[in-house]
Amino acid sequence: MGFDFFHKTYIKETAVADTDYVSGVHETTVMKELEYSTTLMPISAEVVIRQAFNPPLHWYAGASLTYQLLFNTENNFDAGIKEKRNYSGFGWVARAGIEYTVGSRSALILEAFYNNCKVKGDKDKVQGLPVWSQVNVSGLGIRGGLRLEFF
Repeated sequence: MGFDFFHKTYIKETAVADTDYVSGVHETTVMKELEYSTTLMPISAEVVIRQAFNPPLHWYAGASLTYQLLFNTENNFDAGIKEKRNYSGFGWVARAGIEYTVGSRSALILEAFYNNCKVKGDKDKVQGLPVWSQVNVSGLGIRGGLRLEFF
């Protein structure tokens, strides 16, 4: 089993005024126009093959079946619009990388992966036909980190 977390925020701010004080302090007045937040959480069941390369260095390859959750929040202060959208769906991930063992149940990893998934939301019927919104979250990625085994 595995769990990943990806979060991205975009904020659009504009400087609307500058003031220089006699004391030498420079002050800028800033206006926030937009704020977007996206969180993707894939939950996975995975199969991994590890092979010793030069212990404690190993290479590995793996694949996962995933259920992915996507949460979007959009706040357009300029237009007065605040929206939240949630999506979910099944997908798969293929990965390959190297790991450096640092303990009996932990390792430092560096891997490349491909995520394939289209998450769906707002499911409804229009004139008896199924209709939904979807977001394609497929793509290539590179990540590094600490792998911990609990079981």
